Amino acid sequence: QNPVVIGWTGTFSSMMYLDLLKNVFYELNKRVKFKLRIIGNFNYDLPGIDLEVIQWTKENEITDLQEIDIGVYPLTQDKWVLGKSGLKALQYMALGLPTVATNVGTNPIIISHMKNGWLVKTEEDWVEALESLINNSNLRAKIGAEARKTIIENYSLNSDFEKLLSDRGLEKTDVDQGLITDNEGITDEISTKAFNANINELTGPVDSPFGPSLIFVREIIPEKEMLLDEVRAE
Repeated sequence: QNPVVIGWTGTFSSMMYLDLLKNVFYELNKRVKFKLRIIGNFNYDLPGIDLEVIQWTKENEITDLQEIDIGVYPLTQDKWVLGKSGLKALQYMALGLPTVATNVGTNPIIISHMKNGWLVKTEEDWVEALESLINNSNLRAKIGAEARKTIIENYSLNSDFEKLLSDRGLEKTDVDQGLITDNEGITDEISTKAFNANINELTGPVDSPFGPSLIFVREIIPEKEMLLDEVRAE
């Protein structure tokens, strides 16, 4: 049976955070079998640990991360860390991986302890969390699924888009119909582009009051003038 893979990704500048787990990995190695995968731009060595070091590439980043079973995100307890975005946690969680992270900074905002991740403070906490996850595949799957759900609902492009619309009192159908403008109408430039577009083909971009936009025309109704409310009704 292949060992459970614990993974970390980062650059040379963040290697000092990885170093925080050296004692954790040695203690864990006395208790359970596991493999450690490090994805970065540097070499690393932990004698006695089943270690795989992979050089990060844009082309293989997702594939390399998908072969991890547990993601780790160690941080120090200092003011610098308070400004970090939690990107590693978001990366792991987006792939449906159970994430063990230091309970500091944005991590407790992103992670709900024991629901979509595992928050820790001490080396003993780290060992307990990793040992529990290694020994319980159902727990890994449950936390990983909740992690993925959290990302889709709160950090994906679709969720951000819907929040943006909601903040402006708009519906998604307003975007589909091309009705979002400063004056609640269609600008001359948009109209010209639309009437010169092919039916059912995306065209553009064109400048609009809400930024560069693409035009999609589903149907043109000839010889009929319509007020905005009528367009909405259609």
